[in-house]
Amino acid sequence: MSDNTSYVFAGDTAVGEGIVGSLARAGFTAAADLAQAGVVFTYHPTQSGLEELYFGDDGIVAQVAAGTVFVNLSPAAPSFSSELYQLCSVYECNYVEAPLVVRDVTVEDAFAEPGNLLVFAAGEQGAFDEVEPQLSALARMVEFVGGIGAAQTAKVVHTLQNATGLMGIVEAFASTQASKADFDGEAYLDALESAGLVSPAQVAFVEALNAGDFEGSYTLGLMMAELAVALTAVEDEEMVLPLGDAAFHLFELLAIVGGANYTPAALKLLFADEEAGKAAGLDWSRAEHDHDHECDCADKDDPDHECSCGHHHHRHDDELDQGVGHHHHQDEDAFDEEGNYNEFGGYGTPSTSDYIVDEVDDWN
Repeated sequence: MSDNTSYVFAGDTAVGEGIVGSLARAGFTAAADLAQAGVVFTYHPTQSGLEELYFGDDGIVAQVAAGTVFVNLSPAAPSFSSELYQLCSVYECNYVEAPLVVRDVTVEDAFAEPGNLLVFAAGEQGAFDEVEPQLSALARMVEFVGGIGAAQTAKVVHTLQNATGLMGIVEAFASTQASKADFDGEAYLDALESAGLVSPAQVAFVEALNAGDFEGSYTLGLMMAELAVALTAVEDEEMVLPLGDAAFHLFELLAIVGGANYTPAALKLLFADEEAGKAAGLDWSRAEHDHDHECDCADKDDPDHECSCGHHHHRHDDELDQGVGHHHHQDEDAFDEEGNYNEFGGYGTPSTSDYIVDEVDDWN
């Protein structure tokens, strides 16, 4: 029989350590197993991982008692979150979507400090009320925003704003490094901060850029995963966001050359010289795959053709000319156990994408 005050965490252990630590410090009791838990918190950065967690052969929903509340802290497309809600309902369980929002991406242990987290929550009011005390132990601010899908929509909005905004800060920072003028960056930042034009989190990000401090638990890999989910969500509504797409490509480039385990402040290295990149452990040869490969197979004009060399030739010339198209962003577990970016699937996998760049297997 389950205890409605006890909890279990399932999913990504790196993030889970911070979640479990905050709950323990607030006095909540961990259950011995799923069957005895009243609340199950879940987190996985990708939708494919989340799907396996809930729907897989050892899916967690089938292992709990009726009445258990599932609290999904992961980013997910609103449509997929609705599927999770329906699955939980079949097993007579409750479901609350509560995606985590990291305020300051440079904090060393970003998920272990409640003051650094915001939670948007959505679902049935009664289920939310039941888990609100635990959520308040995880995050300084918990905002209930409505029915299923509303919280994930809020998360999508924040992810797009944050990812593109941080990329903009990195580019602005790079422009000051290239300037030959006598420019005082610290005085400029102080002026913006005094005028209320930048947030404390943005100031911390710029300070990390200046210091070259790229260590922390909120990694570029996690931001990539969140952005992939956000772009997938807007594509579900047949929208294309060129700025978000461009940011995703830049994130992916840094991940390919070895920067996936750094914080997003490491995006600075995209504009640094080769020696700075080497000092940070980046290997730019990983990005030097051949996009000009010539294919002489008989069926090379087939849009779904894969030639014997292993390269994929799925680009649509009209979409390349326009620079945008209807993209399906990769939501695969593209990182190995050490966090290295193994697979460059670009905007999806060869079976689903309208716009695929050459796939590169095992960069390591």
